[in-house]
Amino acid sequence: MTVINPAIPAGPYTFTWNGNDIGLTEGPARMQQSPFGLPVRATQWGDTIIDYILRGGGYFAVIVVKEWTTNSKLFMWPFGSNQGVIDEPGRLFSSYCQALVMTALANTPAATYGPVTRTYHYCATLPGHNLDIQAGPQERNVVVALGVLPQPNSGGSYKAKFFTDT
Repeated sequence: MTVINPAIPAGPYTFTWNGNDIGLTEGPARMQQSPFGLPVRATQWGDTIIDYILRGGGYFAVIVVKEWTTNSKLFMWPFGSNQGVIDEPGRLFSSYCQALVMTALANTPAATYGPVTRTYHYCATLPGHNLDIQAGPQERNVVVALGVLPQPNSGGSYKAKFFTDT
């Protein structure tokens, strides 16, 4: 039997945020890219969209965190001194962002086909995301939705770059 596509980068990744290991995660991390565009309509076809003017984009991620450690709690809630406390209003989201680094485990297809390491330089729990934290006689799996901001302009370009692969 012929393998249709042997370059499938399956395999687990580990995660650090602000240089700290966030611990065990469950399932795949889901990375979501979304281009934003303004629809262009022409009256000859009613309300038909005939094109889009690209206006930027967004990058988001979802990770299920299993461990309840100092590092994982800070990753889930960077907005105050601890969970249940939020800093004064008016601060920018970017002031809470830190680098999220995902690294493929050695000797897995993900380490072979990559990305071996992906770094989101400005990342934090997405404002408006509800952290559903279970307290009871079962494992604690906390779904964390993340907002990723683009890297600051370093070469005169206005292209938004959300991550770096190595």
